[in-house]
Amino acid sequence: MKHEVQFSHASAAESVVRSAEELLHELRVQQIELEMQNEELRRVYDTLKESHERHVALCDFAPVGLLILTCEGLIAEINLTAANLLGLDRRKLLYSHFTAFITPKDGNSWYLFFSDIMRHNERQNIELTLRRCDGSEFPVRLDCLCVTPGDKDSMLRMTLTDMTGCKRTEEFRTLADNSPEMIARYGRDCRYIYINPAYRCLTGISLETAPDKLLDEDWKPLIPYKEYLARLNSVMETGEADRILFEWYEPDGRLISHNMHAVAEYDQEGHVISVLIMGHNITELKETERYLEESRAQLRLFTTKREEARAEERKRIAREVHDELGQLLSVLRLNIMTLNFHFGDTVPGLRDKTHKMTNIVDLAIMIVRNLATRLRPAVLNAGIVSALECMTREYSQNTDIKCRLHILTRDVPFNEEQSIMVFRIVQESLTNVLRHSGAARVDIYLRRKGDVFELEVSDNGMGFEMLDSIRRSSNGIAGMQERALILGGRLDIVSEPGGGTVLKLHVPLASLLQKKQCQ
Repeated sequence: MKHEVQFSHASAAESVVRSAEELLHELRVQQIELEMQNEELRRVYDTLKESHERHVALCDFAPVGLLILTCEGLIAEINLTAANLLGLDRRKLLYSHFTAFITPKDGNSWYLFFSDIMRHNERQNIELTLRRCDGSEFPVRLDCLCVTPGDKDSMLRMTLTDMTGCKRTEEFRTLADNSPEMIARYGRDCRYIYINPAYRCLTGISLETAPDKLLDEDWKPLIPYKEYLARLNSVMETGEADRILFEWYEPDGRLISHNMHAVAEYDQEGHVISVLIMGHNITELKETERYLEESRAQLRLFTTKREEARAEERKRIAREVHDELGQLLSVLRLNIMTLNFHFGDTVPGLRDKTHKMTNIVDLAIMIVRNLATRLRPAVLNAGIVSALECMTREYSQNTDIKCRLHILTRDVPFNEEQSIMVFRIVQESLTNVLRHSGAARVDIYLRRKGDVFELEVSDNGMGFEMLDSIRRSSNGIAGMQERALILGGRLDIVSEPGGGTVLKLHVPLASLLQKKQCQ
């Protein structure tokens, strides 16, 4: 019996120990399960936190403004985009009245819209003008939806889109569509993005097929397609505007001209995305220019003929003066000398009179010779270089001005008429130096630069104001410029008070050869 009691106590103790061990095991298992659940909850929390941060970032940097308004119209939540559009820090905007940013002219529209949408669970939108704190205004589009989360008060979810760019685009389209000028927009691939009706009428390209067309399709302008394409690409690459002359012939043969102004268009990051072409019709202006150019060409032709006739007349008069009048004076001088020889000793006072008459005849002969030389210098028969050498030598001898001729080329392709023109230009220049400049030195240069013949006359005189000279319209300068045009070149005059004067005659050799062939 005693043994049975001891065995019973031992069994009970062993049962208690086994129960404790099982309980401890269960506790450990539960602890492990709790730790695993805790780890899973931590992972879920981190995932949710990361997702929330991504959601906040997406909302803050969304391209449109995001707002949540309370039923009283207070701003409960707002992203950074909307805060930047309104021009205030986000913390200052929270729980402020949204109506404070609505312009007075749209205040009533917003009140009616807000009252209506808060009673209906439907998406609605409205376009308003908002005013920033600095007073600037900008158009927006509000897309709204009223939501009621659980048993809480209703709230208004709202997206705010800045419509400034859209308004400008609408204004541009309105202006472009109604403009009489040609307007087109090209993309980076030089395909049409937009053409206005005026462009369509003048080129025949339809508005519907324009975006699918390349520039080389239906190309009518006289400017080569590849050149036009290169200039468009240059505007896109450099961003620098360009002006392109657009010309083409109509079926009736009339030449149409447009001055096309090409400008680059940029995106918000400052990258060129397209080129806008605006063309002004200058057909009448070009026709007037061509008419004036033809008139000038005719005037130059008439002037050339007049100068040639004048030179020929001078040559004839010089020859007649030198030959006939000179011969008569020589005969007269011979007769006076004969009279003096036969009767000088027998007639008192006759020798003195004949001597005086001889001096007068000699002076007349010299005047006739000088007149013939001025009419047509005989030294020109030896060429322009010899004629200029003779002129500069006589100029230095007859004036107090040192005149130097610098021959930098002996290949001077002037015929007789052209040599006379150059000679007269230099002669007029030296006359002006003597009369007006007060110079002590004059240098004349003959040179050839590539395919251009150049004559330069420079002095160290007092100079003059170019504008004053233009206003006075000096006949001497006008005559020199006229002769330069006859030669097919141009005359440049550079001067300033105290800086002397430089006159340059530029004549392309092609013009000289062409005039020779025409003659």
